[in-house]
Amino acid sequence: MRQITIRRQGEVYIEGDISYTGHVRPKEQAKVSVEIKNTLFLCEDGEVITGGIESCYLKCHVSAIHQLGQATSPLDCWLDIAFSLMVDEETAAININLPEKYCEDVILQSPRSGKSGAITLTCTAYMKVIEAGRPIYQFTSQEKFAIALDYKNLGISLYKDKSRLSQITAFSKFCDAVRWLVMIEKDNASDFAGEILMIKARCYNNIALHHLHESHFNLAVAAATRVLLLDDKNVKALYRRAVANAELQNYEVALSDIQAAMVLEPGNKTVKQYEVVIKGRQKSVSRKYAAAMKQYFL
Repeated sequence: MRQITIRRQGEVYIEGDISYTGHVRPKEQAKVSVEIKNTLFLCEDGEVITGGIESCYLKCHVSAIHQLGQATSPLDCWLDIAFSLMVDEETAAININLPEKYCEDVILQSPRSGKSGAITLTCTAYMKVIEAGRPIYQFTSQEKFAIALDYKNLGISLYKDKSRLSQITAFSKFCDAVRWLVMIEKDNASDFAGEILMIKARCYNNIALHHLHESHFNLAVAAATRVLLLDDKNVKALYRRAVANAELQNYEVALSDIQAAMVLEPGNKTVKQYEVVIKGRQKSVSRKYAAAMKQYFL
């Protein structure tokens, strides 16, 4: 039996060789049924957790059919990765180290209820491939666009849920949508090129928003910049890039974006208020610098 381990940062380690020679491996959008047994959730100190983490795979009946890529929780996204590495009718031992941020909403029904930290899922999974799917190059541009649109809509639906876990999963769906959009050949998509750009911009904008919430400010700047390369008049992207740059103390750059946004939407109160915030921070930094220099030369 192979052992598939997925670490906190997404690194995958596989121990053992496939003994199921000639069996098909699921591809993109494949449909599978899985049977999961011997499930344990463990704290970092090895204590067993009797509570659980949201997972459709763990709740559903063994006969249920799942489409890889349609997971709606972080744990199921990790399980999708594990299943994509298995072959038809294989049984594998799976270990998934969930980062602490994925475990914040977990209610621990253990003797020391209420403690937080990373959690490890260990289980044994049997997978049956129902539809193996196709290699990506066999999808038409229209099919790729439809899949990207489904991912975008799923991401928006998850983000509206407001819970942290749903928003983390939504982020992965926006990334999946962009991944499928960039695989569309321009020569075969002239009829819906405008829609592709619009959806791509919206996904990158939502990715920028997620990075802001996670305090990944450099990544937020990068995502918002991708939006502005597609649409230089996108006020949301200008605002989000300004916020990220301000958090990085790039106040001049942030102010430039905010002022550009104000030209486009003079009545936008959120943008106006943030201009005041940036200028206030600039003055504070200037005062501190002046005080430090004065003390240095005394």
